[in-house]
Amino acid sequence: MNTALAILLLIINIMDTYSQDRVTDRQPVAAGRFYSAGRETLTKDIADLFAGCKKTPGNLKVRAIISPHAGYVYSGKVAASAIATTSRDSKFSNIFIIGSSHVMAFEGASVYYTGDYITPLGKAVVNREIANKLKAGNKVFNFPVNAHNQEHSLEVQVPLLQYYYTSQPKIVPIIIGTDNNNTLKLIAEALRPWFTPDNLFIISSDF
Repeated sequence: MNTALAILLLIINIMDTYSQDRVTDRQPVAAGRFYSAGRETLTKDIADLFAGCKKTPGNLKVRAIISPHAGYVYSGKVAASAIATTSRDSKFSNIFIIGSSHVMAFEGASVYYTGDYITPLGKAVVNREIANKLKAGNKVFNFPVNAHNQEHSLEVQVPLLQYYYTSQPKIVPIIIGTDNNNTLKLIAEALRPWFTPDNLFIISSDF
């Protein structure tokens, strides 16, 4: 009986690993809940958020921002104001979107690497090369992509970015499943090489 159970668990593990290695785009789960599900309505909603948000002086050299991830009706203007600290014409190579997990706990970070992020505004291309480098070089990033499937903290940032930037940078979506300080330091160290002027870091927050 124990042998049969062990074999069954092994098969499930192999199937899970195989399914994660297939190219699979991450489908929206917050559309219709945290923001409008229709493309036209969502575009208008976001346009209104940026039109009404607090503006900051131009020519700021922004490397990282903190942006809230509640529903747009609650925190959309603040999120738009955070993103608007950068120029619409910014030529970022990548935007790292980092948020905490509301769905599951795990001792590290999950970086989405099997496909792209889909929203009602279209496809946000994931930099899978960077994602796979993070996974391959750091055990702390080697957690399943299914942590992203029902998580809203990263998704709600994506339509704002799709609307705002005239040139669409690739994204690197990262969910953190722990509050262990030592683990968080390892995550930060692993990300340090990409904390450069040509990349933007967005910390998606409950603030």
